[in-house]
Amino acid sequence: MKVIKRHIVAVVHKVQVAYRVRRLRTRLVQLNTTVKSEQPTRRIVLITLIEHLGDIVACEPIAREVRARHPNDYLVWMVRQRYRELLDYNPFIDAILTVECITEWINIRSERLYDVAIELHLRDHECWICKVPLTKESGEISMANYFHFGALLPVFSQSAGLPPLTDPPRLYVPKQVAERVSALHLPKPFIALHAVSNEKTKDWQRAKWVELVEKIETAYETCTVEIGHASVLPKRHRRFNYCKRLSILETAELIRTAVLFIGVDSGPAHLANAVETFGIILLGKHRDFQRYMPYTGGYADGTNADLIYSSTAPADIAVERVFRAVECRLNAALKPHLSNS
Repeated sequence: MKVIKRHIVAVVHKVQVAYRVRRLRTRLVQLNTTVKSEQPTRRIVLITLIEHLGDIVACEPIAREVRARHPNDYLVWMVRQRYRELLDYNPFIDAILTVECITEWINIRSERLYDVAIELHLRDHECWICKVPLTKESGEISMANYFHFGALLPVFSQSAGLPPLTDPPRLYVPKQVAERVSALHLPKPFIALHAVSNEKTKDWQRAKWVELVEKIETAYETCTVEIGHASVLPKRHRRFNYCKRLSILETAELIRTAVLFIGVDSGPAHLANAVETFGIILLGKHRDFQRYMPYTGGYADGTNADLIYSSTAPADIAVERVFRAVECRLNAALKPHLSNS
């Protein structure tokens, strides 16, 4: 039954990809016509990185770099619809093209419906359904070895033939998003907590999250706000569950107003880095990478984060080790309970 279901999903997906490729081709032709009719010498520069949240946030400096190299050209970023809001307010980008599968881009890139391509995807990146790997003529960086070449930003920039950029990321949050988050009236100070990533090997144990938060609640006058797609904490006073309730930019703004971000290595950690909220991040062995650095900026040099590494899985990190890091950050910022002073 499962085999039949997977086959049906693959067939439907293949039909959808074919339709979306035709639509993408039409949109690129229309874009070419519009841009060239207004200014015939203006080139279309296409930046391609369709996923994931953390990758796109980390690679924001690439938009600035490409704009500096192409000040008068028309910059387009290709991305999946679910991540589009990360780019909607970026002042260095002229337009956004949305796709749902990297195979759409693979099928159309040889048609050269653009002037310059900044191909950020790594060699062998593929859709988990299509299983069509992206090929590259040059470069040794691939999905199998990328963290051996540095953090995400220098890795992706080198993969595209750019110099290894190391700038800290920026996030562009419009006023209306900040107002919506302010309207939540969350009690301050609060800690933003992200516990569940899209890869189980990156996660901490649920019981350890509960123990950590209970220790924080005992020692400090603060609240905890959970974000992301899944909650790990039992309901209790001074805890707020905003999992699956916020957009990406609303999540970023909420993190910005937090006194501290605590989480695993995942998209929200990159948001926290971009909005410059101090972070305590739990990391461990990931795939074949024993010890890796995903970030640039304050999360990389330690000025705005405490990265807690495990030589094995993040799940093996002791609660006391994380709590000591929390204490170091909060003792100066928050007043401990008198009963514990």
